[in-house]
Amino acid sequence: MTNNTTYTAEIIEDAKLREELVERIEVLDKVKKLLLLPNTEYATVSQVAEFYEVPVETIYSLTKEHKQELELDGFKIFKRKDVCYFDNQSDKIESKRGYTLVEFGDVEVKIGGSGISLYPKRATLRVAMLLRDSEVAKEIRTQLLNIEGKVSAEVKTADIVEEEKLMMEIMKATSDVDRMIAITNYTNYKNRHIEEQNEKINRLDRENSILAGENLKFQSPRKLIKNLMQRYCCNNDEKKFTEGYQKLNWLLLNTFDTGINLKARRENARNNGDRKSNYLSVIKEYEYPLVLQVVLSMCKEAGIDVSDILERA
Repeated sequence: MTNNTTYTAEIIEDAKLREELVERIEVLDKVKKLLLLPNTEYATVSQVAEFYEVPVETIYSLTKEHKQELELDGFKIFKRKDVCYFDNQSDKIESKRGYTLVEFGDVEVKIGGSGISLYPKRATLRVAMLLRDSEVAKEIRTQLLNIEGKVSAEVKTADIVEEEKLMMEIMKATSDVDRMIAITNYTNYKNRHIEEQNEKINRLDRENSILAGENLKFQSPRKLIKNLMQRYCCNNDEKKFTEGYQKLNWLLLNTFDTGINLKARRENARNNGDRKSNYLSVIKEYEYPLVLQVVLSMCKEAGIDVSDILERA
């Protein structure tokens, strides 16, 4: 393996550079085979430590120091209540005294009271960009910088060629209409990165607007709430489904001056003959903004990404 500490330390010190490189997860397997939990995209802390040939305590310490950065890459501490996530990936899930045992083929994972730390490939690559004393991590950083130098040069060349092509279209235009179209195409190409950033900003503004309780308009707010709650409740796991709606009911009762008691409303509706009544069916139209605010805050607190659901709403 290449050993160039000065060269690869650039990544450790430069957060912006790490962001530019963190998508290059294919580098992991080029340097060394990374073992994951079977049928999943996650590695345990032990698997990450073994991959980088360092003690488990080193990975725990690095994770604690850079937890926020790693969480953005999908690192998550799975609690026993989150075990439903593994329903389709595991061979067996069994509740034991003090922990839950999850079997993935020949691999057994114990999820105790403190949960289990799991790292997707993106977060595992981030570890390489932060871990100083590992020859494997150093080699990965070297590979990343080599790729970045090559790709940056290729992208820069491609950008220049495309801009020159669009400029030629402006010069070749024989009418005002053609010239205006060519100028628009050139301007759009130059501003494409700004548009991508604006889309991200607009998505965050939308989420923040809901959290702020603003009365936003959606095609079907009841369906939006349902989709958000399904994501929060880990698909169709019956136990977590019940717990999720119980938490929603509690928050609606205690977050606002005038509490919203969905459970009581549902029971009243059922007592009056509406046997199909549920939590969502008894939400009143003017309450949608408040309920959306609470549901989105629940998802945010649990670290659940719902941006795709909001984009479709």
